[in-house]
This record gives sequence, C-alpha cells and structure tokens, in this order.
Amino acid sequence: WGPCMQRSIGTSSLARQVQFADAWKTSSHSRFCCLIYATQNGWKLPILFEEIGAPYDWCLVNFEKGEQKSEAFLKINPNGRIPALIDREKGVTVAESGAILEYVCDVLK
Repeated sequence: WGPCMQRSIGTSSLARQVQFADAWKTSSHSRFCCLIYATQNGWKLPILFEEIGAPYDWCLVNFEKGEQKSEAFLKINPNGRIPALIDREKGVTVAESGAILEYVCDVLK
C-alpha cells in the first residue's frame, strides 16, 4: 500500500483489516468484508463505507502472490478481479464495483 491508503483506511474507526483467510468469518464489527487492492476500483468500496458512515472489514488481496487467481478467491469472484464484497449476514458475494455499490446502498437503506 502507498502511504495515502494507509492513512485513509488505517486510521478510520469504521475500517478493520482482516486476513483473507478470515474474510468469511462472522464479525461483530461489520457484516461486510471488502476484498480490495490499491487501485482506482479498489478505493471505491472504502470510500462508499466512509461516506455513508457504515463499518466495514477490508482485506488486501495480494496480487504479488496471485491471490486473486486462487481457488478461494475465484469462489468469491470467478473473474478473479477486485473489488469483491462478502455479505456475511446473507452469505452473498458481489463482484464488480458498480454492482457492489448498488448492493450496499440497497441493503443499508
């Protein structure tokens, strides 16, 4: 991550970082886990949650290790791309940033 991403997410009381292996684990902090990387599309989910004031967990998908192409990640997003969202409460995964933004706004309204 660059210093800007660490400042933005790292200091927010709404955000909690989790490891990829824990992305599906129930959390008292948030029903949502954002699977992201430091790209323009990766920024969209943290920005949404910060703007609406909703807590969220986030997980850095390790591109250097090819985690986005792992069997576990492909079960979340068969396209092997970020961002992706896990709604732990409903057992749903959503891919593609526009669809994720719409989904979160619909379920939190």
